[in-house]
Amino acid sequence: MEVGAHRLYYYAAGTRGQGDPIILLHGFPTSSHLWSDLVALLPAGHRIVVTDLLGFGRSDLGDGADLSIKGHADRTIGLLDTLGITQGCLVGHHLGASIAATIAARAPHRVRHLALLHPLGGDVTLAGTFAVLRAFLPLVRVVPTSLLRRPIRAELTRWFSDPIRARVSVDQYLAAWQKPARWRQFLRQLAALNAADMIECTRLLSTLTMPVAIVASDDDPAVPSVALNRVREALPGATLDIIRGVRHFSPEESPERIADVVARLLCS
Repeated sequence: MEVGAHRLYYYAAGTRGQGDPIILLHGFPTSSHLWSDLVALLPAGHRIVVTDLLGFGRSDLGDGADLSIKGHADRTIGLLDTLGITQGCLVGHHLGASIAATIAARAPHRVRHLALLHPLGGDVTLAGTFAVLRAFLPLVRVVPTSLLRRPIRAELTRWFSDPIRARVSVDQYLAAWQKPARWRQFLRQLAALNAADMIECTRLLSTLTMPVAIVASDDDPAVPSVALNRVREALPGATLDIIRGVRHFSPEESPERIADVVARLLCS
């Protein structure tokens, strides 16, 4: 779908009915693959829209585009406009949660319900290996990508509790960065994620009035507890589900629980 100067990949699923559309926004550094097992479990009667953020999955690279949280939010609103979706339920994971929250704060009339899965808050944008990569970005830009694949693979694998699923999904995510142009985009996205934007996004959470559900796990290497606490402090009225036995990728490892959270949210 053409959105401004770029093409965003999306697919639609579900069944049209009286229910609001459900829009699924993946995080960093993944793609729409994240939602593969969840889509079929979501409540009937809702149009489901799954997209790849600009620079991820099958969307355009986004050379020269704004890759900040606000930039992704503006493009997502543009996609919804093009699809004729005036209002819906936004479900975001990790970076996608920040994008969804930004849309909800800046265009509250567009968001009836909001689900924040493994959200970041405060001044935390990245953790672990990805935080190190961004801290040494000038050096990372000149290091052969072959030397970086192993630590990135190890970091993403650590974000799963199921090693078998980790192998399949990590291969899927890493494959998207094999080409030099995609790797350069990956580094641009690293550079675009900054503490000031995350602090502003967290501040905006306190302005939200629609029903909000928060999902976290009890063992998430990608979301430090201090980051999750900032989100909870900003949204004292939100529901909170702690999913045990999974790590960061609950939409993949526990899609039934995520579907249940979304179903309850839609009834609120």
